[in-house]
Amino acid sequence: MFEVRHVLSAPARRCLDTVTPLARGQSLDVEVSESVTDGRVQDAEVVVDRVRGTGSVVCTHEDVISAVLGRLVVRDQITISPDVGRRRGSVWILTGDEHRYTAAHYLPLPETLAAIAKQAHTSAGTSTSSWGAA
Repeated sequence: MFEVRHVLSAPARRCLDTVTPLARGQSLDVEVSESVTDGRVQDAEVVVDRVRGTGSVVCTHEDVISAVLGRLVVRDQITISPDVGRRRGSVWILTGDEHRYTAAHYLPLPETLAAIAKQAHTSAGTSTSSWGAA
C-alpha cells in the first residue's frame, strides 16, 4: 500500500461512510468536494490530476470513476483489463509519478475491505499513488 496523506470525498453519505474510518485511522480530516460528485466528470478529472503522486484517497461515483479511467487509458496509456467491472463499490489504485499515471489496479471487494482495514491501522512506506473508490 502507500501512505495516505489526504482524503477527499464526494458529499454523498455512502462516500463519507466509506472514507471516514480510513481518515480517522490516519488522523486526517475528510475534505468534502462537489468536484467529485455524480456527473461532475470534468471537475473530477482535474482533481485526479491534482492529487497524482500525493498519497490521496478520493471517493467518488461509478459514472465519474469510469469516465476518469477511460480518459487515463487514452491520455496516459494505462492498461485496464476489459473484463474488470467499474461498478458501485469498486476500488482502484492509480499509480504514477508527477507527470502521469502509469497503471490502474482494481481491488475486488474482499481485498478492498482488507486494504482499508490495514491502511486504517498502519502506515506504509511512501509511494506515488492515489487511490480512487467509486
